[in-house]
Amino acid sequence: MVSLASNPSTGYVWHVSKPEDEKVLAQTDAKYISDGNSNQIIHGQGGRNYWKFTALQAGTTEIQMVYARPWESVQPAQTFMLKVIIK
Repeated sequence: MVSLASNPSTGYVWHVSKPEDEKVLAQTDAKYISDGNSNQIIHGQGGRNYWKFTALQAGTTEIQMVYARPWESVQPAQTFMLKVIIK
């Protein structure tokens, strides 16, 4: 499980910039929960995005994500990289 703080009401969203190696790891779920414990996006209120991954076989892969406004052509506000080693 990967969890990252976000506030989609500002236009910023997390998206995968380099997908995981699908032979090694599969994303099985994704959801957003606001700080008010609702799945609704409430203007001005932040929350967290959650992604669930399942190991498929031994190997190494990376999950890379960026936090940006999709319509802007500037550097992302944040980046996240996770190296996953499955034995």
